[in-house]
Amino acid sequence: MSHALHQFTPSLTAYDPRGLTVRNVDYYRATASDPPQPHICRQVHDSAGSMVEQWDPRLFQLQRSQPATLANQRTVYSLGGQALRTDSVDAGLRLMLPGEAGQVLDIWSGGGAHQAYRYDLYLRAVAVFEQASGDAQPHCVERLEYGAYSVAEAALNRCGRVIRHDDGGGGVFHERYGVHGEVALQTRRFRQWDAVLDWPQPEAQREARLELERFATTAGFNALGERLYHTDAKGHRVEYAYGVDGQTTGVFLVLKGSVRQCLSDQYRYNAAGQLLHQRAGNGVVRTLHYHPCDGRCRQMIAHLPGAAAQRLQDVQYDYDPVGNIVRIDDREQLTHWSRNTRVDALSTYEYDTLSRLTKASGRETAGNSGGPALPGWVAFGSTDDSVWRRYTQHFRYDPAGNLLQLRHVPSSGVGYTRNMTIAAHSNHLLPRIDGAAAPGLGQGYDRCGNLQALEGIRGMGWNARGQLTHLIQVARAGDDDDEERYEYDAAGQRIRKRRSFKARGRLHTAEVRYLPGLEIRHDSATDEQLNVLNLAVGTTTVRVLQWDRHPGGVAQPAQIRFGLSDHLGSSTLELDEQAQRISHESYYPYGGTAWWAARNASEADYTFIRYSGKERDASGLYYYGFRYYAPWLCRWISPDPAGDIDGLNLYAMVGGNPVTHGDEQGLAPSIPTAVSRPRRLRTISWTRTAAHIGRILRPRIQAAGSAAIRDGLSTYLANAIAAGVDVAIFGSTAPTAAGNQALRYTVAALDALAVVHMSTGLAGRWTRYAPLVGLIAGGVAGGGYAGHAESLHPSAEEGWDPVARLRLAGHVRSFARELVQQIIRGHGSGFSWGATPLRARLTRTAGATAAYAVATVGNAFFGADVPVPLVPNVTPMVEAYDGAMGTLIRAGHATAVADTHGETLQLPDPTAMMHGGLSRMFNQTWAYWVSTGIEALAVRLTGSSMAGQSALARTAVTAARGLTSALTEWRGFAVQAAREGYSNLASRWSRSRVARH
Repeated sequence: MSHALHQFTPSLTAYDPRGLTVRNVDYYRATASDPPQPHICRQVHDSAGSMVEQWDPRLFQLQRSQPATLANQRTVYSLGGQALRTDSVDAGLRLMLPGEAGQVLDIWSGGGAHQAYRYDLYLRAVAVFEQASGDAQPHCVERLEYGAYSVAEAALNRCGRVIRHDDGGGGVFHERYGVHGEVALQTRRFRQWDAVLDWPQPEAQREARLELERFATTAGFNALGERLYHTDAKGHRVEYAYGVDGQTTGVFLVLKGSVRQCLSDQYRYNAAGQLLHQRAGNGVVRTLHYHPCDGRCRQMIAHLPGAAAQRLQDVQYDYDPVGNIVRIDDREQLTHWSRNTRVDALSTYEYDTLSRLTKASGRETAGNSGGPALPGWVAFGSTDDSVWRRYTQHFRYDPAGNLLQLRHVPSSGVGYTRNMTIAAHSNHLLPRIDGAAAPGLGQGYDRCGNLQALEGIRGMGWNARGQLTHLIQVARAGDDDDEERYEYDAAGQRIRKRRSFKARGRLHTAEVRYLPGLEIRHDSATDEQLNVLNLAVGTTTVRVLQWDRHPGGVAQPAQIRFGLSDHLGSSTLELDEQAQRISHESYYPYGGTAWWAARNASEADYTFIRYSGKERDASGLYYYGFRYYAPWLCRWISPDPAGDIDGLNLYAMVGGNPVTHGDEQGLAPSIPTAVSRPRRLRTISWTRTAAHIGRILRPRIQAAGSAAIRDGLSTYLANAIAAGVDVAIFGSTAPTAAGNQALRYTVAALDALAVVHMSTGLAGRWTRYAPLVGLIAGGVAGGGYAGHAESLHPSAEEGWDPVARLRLAGHVRSFARELVQQIIRGHGSGFSWGATPLRARLTRTAGATAAYAVATVGNAFFGADVPVPLVPNVTPMVEAYDGAMGTLIRAGHATAVADTHGETLQLPDPTAMMHGGLSRMFNQTWAYWVSTGIEALAVRLTGSSMAGQSALARTAVTAARGLTSALTEWRGFAVQAAREGYSNLASRWSRSRVARH
C-alpha cells in the first residue's frame, strides 16, 4: 500500500443534532498523482428518525445539476416503523401491507406481481398466494400445516410446529423434531414436473400433484444441539466428532452397505480457535500458519502423509495494512517460459483508496476470452509451454461502484476490453465488448431490476419473487428449445434444476435434485444416475460420487474426491483417494476460470463446484443461494433481495473487492475466516483505539447533551409556570388570616399526598398493609407542617406566609417540571435503566449524586454572588448539568438501555406523570424538613440564632443544605422501588380476590 496514495483521504461522517447520520464522505484516488475526489453519500430522515432517502455519490452529484434526479432508495414507514413502500432505482417499487400484529399481509412489486399471506388464529402462516402481472387469478404457491397439541405429536416434538409445507418444489414433511427444535426426520416429495404450481386446500388434491417417491433425511444431535450424524435420502451416513471446546475433531462416512471410513481427522486449533492442522481421508495433511499480530492466514501448506517435503500446495498470502490481499504465491506450481516470458503461479493485486480492485495480474491459458464459456483444459504433464501466458487486468469504476471498464492485457496474443454502459439514473448496465454497441438500456431489465438479456442466452424468465425460473440457450421456431428451468423451496433455495436439450434429433433432459447433503443427478442422454455428496470439512472439501447407473453400463465403485480450497472456498486442487491429482483450477479476480488442468476429460466433466465453492451452471452463471452471479460481467444479474445491506448498488460484487471478500449466499460480503482477524486476538493501534473510544463516547455524549437540554428547558418552563401561578394567586389578593390558614393547609395537603404516594409504594415491597403505613406517614407530614407553619406565622399582618407561599410554588414547579419532561421526553437520545435491578443501580446512582453535589454545594455557597439578571438561569443550568452527568454515569453500566430519538413532542404518559410528579413533590417536602432540621440543629448546637452564628457554623449549614439538595438524585431509584411496591400490592390483592372466589 502506497502511503502517498492514501494521504489526505480520510473518511468523514456528519450527524444531525439527533445523532443521525446525514452524510458519509470518502475520498477516492486511484493513483498517488491523482487529486482526491470526494464521494458523498446522503441520507435523509423524517421527524421520527427513520431514513426516508438514500443517495449514492453518483446520483447525489447528479442531483445537484439535475434536481429531478431521484434518490437510490426512498422509503415510507408506518407509525410503528415498518417499511410500507420502498422505491429503488435498481429494484423498482415494493409495497407492503402489514397486519395489526406487524405480520406481512400483502406485497406488491413494481412489475405488477402480488403476494398475499394468510394466517391462522395464532398468526401462523398457513398459505401464500401469488399473482403475476399476466395471471388471471392468484395461485397458492405455499401451504403449511402444524402439529396438534396431543400426546402423539408431543412424542415427536411436533406440537405447534410445521409438519407439512407444500412449496415451489413439492412437499416437505417434518416427521420428527429434536428437543432444541432441529428437524430430526424430514421427507421430501417433488412436485410432478408438469403439475401447475397451485396448491389446493384439500390434502388429497395436493397429494395427486406430488411424485410417489419419497426422500427421507434423518439427523441426530447432542444435548447442545450440535449435529452428530446425518443420513441422506440414499442411506449414506456422515458422522461428526467434537472436542471439549465444541470444535470439530473428525468427520466420518458410512456409505450405504459399506464400512465406516474417515474423511478428515487430526484437527488442531490455536488459542483463537483457528484451524492449524488437519488430515484428510486420503492422508494429505494441510497446515495453516497465521500472522502472530493480526491473526491473518499467511501460508497454506498441503503435503503427502509422512513426506512434508513433498508438497502438493504451498500458498503464501501478503496483505496491505488494512487487510486487502496484495499477493498470492503458490510456490509448488511449475514455472513455465513462453516467448521469453516467465509464467509462474504468482498473482498480485492493487487497490484504490476505497479498497476497490484496480489492477490484477496472474497466469492464464492462451486464447482465454474471459466470456461465459470455460476455457479448454490442459492435461497434466503437458510440455507445451505455449499454452501458458501472463495477464494483467485493469479495472475502472464509477462513484457508485459500477465497473465501467475491464481491460485485459496478456503477455502474448490479443487482449480485450469490456466496457459497461451504465444507465443514467440507476445501476442497470449492458456490456459493450471492444466498442460494439449494446442493445437499448430500456430493454435490459424488467421493472423489478432483473436482467433480461445475457451473452449466449436467448431468453430469461423470472417469477414473482425475483427468482430466475428459466434460461433459453437455443431457440427453435416451431420446435423444442434448449433450455434450463429451476424450482425453489420455501426458503428460496434451489430444489431442482432441469436442462432440456436436443441431440441427434431427440430431446433429452439432465436433471439435478437438491436434497439435504445430497444431489441426485440424472441424464437421459447417457442414462446416468449419479448421487453426489458435498461436504465441507475444515479447509478442505469432500465430494463423493456414487453411481446407481454408470454411463458405461457397468457397476462403478463410489469415488471420493478431496478438494483443497483457497481462502474464498474456491475449488483449486482436487485429489483422489490415493492423493493423486484429478484437476487443478485457478480463477480471475472476479471468478472467471483463468486456467484449468485435469488428468483426463471424463474426470474433468464431474467438476461441478468451482469459484467460491459454488455450482457453475451450463449458462456460465454461478448459483449462490439467493442470486445468480455472472463472472464475465463481474456483477449479479438481479438486485440484492436483502436490499441495501451491501450498499446502495444492488448489483455490485462485494464492493469491488472480490479477492479479499467473499459472499456466502448472494446477500452481503463477508471476509473469509482464513483471512479475517480472529475476534479473540487483540492488536495495539492508537488510531483504532481512538476510533473505538469515539464509537463508545459519541452516543453517550449525544445522550448527555439531549438530557441537558430536556432538564434545562423543563426547569426554565416549570419556573415560569410556578411564577405565573404565584402572581395569579397572590399578586392582587390581599392577605388575610383565613387566606394564610388556607394556604398552609393546602401546602400540608400536598405534602401529605406526596408522602402517602411514596410511603405506600415503598412499604408495598414488604407488607400488604402499605396503604395504612402511607396514610399514617402522610398524616404526620401534613399535620406536622400545618402546626409548624402556624406557630411560625400566626397572623397575616405582615403579608402572606412567605414560607408557605414558596412551598406552594415549589409543589407547582415540581409537577410542572414533570409535565414538561413528559411532553419533550422524545427529544434526542438517552440512556435509561431498563430492567436493571435496583441493587445493580446503587453504585452508579451514588456516583451521580456525588456529581450533582458539586453543583448543589457550589450553588449553596456562591449563589448569592450571582448577578441579579442571571439568577433565573442558575437553577436550569444546575439541572442541565445534573441531567448530563447522570446520563453519562448511567450509560457506562452494562445493562443501561440506549433510547433513540422519537417524536420530540408527545402526550404525557398518565402513569409516569403521576409517579414522576408526586415523587418530585415528595423531594420538595423532605428537602424542606431536612433543611429545617439542619437549621434547628445549628441553633441548638451553637446556642445562637442564625444571625448570631459564626462564619464556620454557617459554612457547615450551607454545605449540609447543598448536600441535602444533591440527595434528591435518588428520586429515580425511589420511584422505581415505589412502582415495584405498587405492582406487588396489585398482585397480592389480585390473588386475594381469586382466593375468595
